[in-house]
Amino acid sequence: MPCSKITSKVTGFIHLFALIITFVGMGFQFYAVSNNQPYAVWLPVSLAIMMCLRIPNQICVALDSSHGWFSVTGSVIGLIGYIALTIVTFNKSKEEDPNQPLHIQTPTPLLNAQQQSFF
Repeated sequence: MPCSKITSKVTGFIHLFALIITFVGMGFQFYAVSNNQPYAVWLPVSLAIMMCLRIPNQICVALDSSHGWFSVTGSVIGLIGYIALTIVTFNKSKEEDPNQPLHIQTPTPLLNAQQQSFF
């Protein structure tokens, strides 16, 4: 039983909205990486949301054509992969990098040199 025209239209708009979410996620990821945050989760999260939102449209297509189920299956596999990538990226962002040198903060004087010369 194929989807109605209204359902197809609504799922088509949801599919379009999913693509917009992906582009926004890419923008946030570009910003995060350019600000030395290589383990930001914006891109995998936006891709997982995109996969989730496009599945209803793909099911409508699959109800008309049996080959559409390949697309649905691929999207479900992609969704699982992006969720796993999000988890790994998030966990990695919480780890400390053992290759970075330790930053030992020295006590700062109450007054800097310019302020001390004033007195």
